[in-house]
Amino acid sequence: MTDIATSGFRIVDVTSDDARARLKRRYRAEARFRAYGIAAIGFAGLVLILILADIFVKAIPAFTVNVLVMDIPVVADVADPKGQRDPGDYGQTGDFAKLARDALLTKFPNMTDRVSRRVVTDVLSSGAADELRRRVIADPSLIGTTVRVPVVLSTDADLYLKGMTTKSVVTVGRGTATPSAKSGEVTISASEPAFADVLRDFKATLSARANSARLDADRAERNFKLLEVDLGVAGEALAAAKASGDAARITIAQSRLSKIESDRTSLQASAKEFADRAAGLKTRADEADAPETLDNSLPSLLVRIDGGVVKASSVSANSIKGDAIIPLASTSTATAWER
Repeated sequence: MTDIATSGFRIVDVTSDDARARLKRRYRAEARFRAYGIAAIGFAGLVLILILADIFVKAIPAFTVNVLVMDIPVVADVADPKGQRDPGDYGQTGDFAKLARDALLTKFPNMTDRVSRRVVTDVLSSGAADELRRRVIADPSLIGTTVRVPVVLSTDADLYLKGMTTKSVVTVGRGTATPSAKSGEVTISASEPAFADVLRDFKATLSARANSARLDADRAERNFKLLEVDLGVAGEALAAAKASGDAARITIAQSRLSKIESDRTSLQASAKEFADRAAGLKTRADEADAPETLDNSLPSLLVRIDGGVVKASSVSANSIKGDAIIPLASTSTATAWER
């Protein structure tokens, strides 16, 4: 390119090969910059769409609710205790929630004690009987009859059915299984080590929780040692305050020393508790073939067999022991069962 200065003006030559090459490079750079900008905007738009879609998908369950359709006998003494058949009266005094609870409990005749009955009825929400109340108030002739009506489940039960709480896995049992009883305490014996994989998973869970408890113990011990240093500093500060004779300063120093001593005692107890828990869990995990008791540190195991459900309290490779939460129809050997 040739630049010629004439009378104060600068003339730029754009006709040479070098000038055209530089111009092409500039256009290409501008095109790349524009493409990068468009790509960045597109990527940002895609991310925004994905975020909105994720929010929408996760919000869908909030717009639905699970209900349990039941046949509920509308007992007159409960729905209309004053016997006036006045919607304005029995609509307020009738215990429709009791009607719903009683109808549900009839499905679990073996649940006779207060605790187990409470476990069953807790699956119903506080407004479970609202639809029943509405129908009976609208049509008093339903009193004394049995009404099929949907009842709303509790929040915990609703979230469980939506798969938003504890994960559940259903596995078809291997071989045959024979229950020892139809209700109460039941032992289910399998024809092969059908529970060996479950037992192995439980031992792995115990091992992981033992490691977690050991980490908690180590953390508590480290904090305990740090507080020992703080305790010495606080003791020196209290001695200095007493030497100064300043009552306010002594009070503050004494309060700090007492707080550190209290925290130190608490941490010492926590460290021992975590260490004991870790040792106990590790002992159970290391006994790979030993039967395992299912406590709060392990998941639940339910076995569906012969029309009933048994909740396991202990498990070995070939059998489980537990309580029948739904009575079994028989004690015959089952070829089709689930856990």
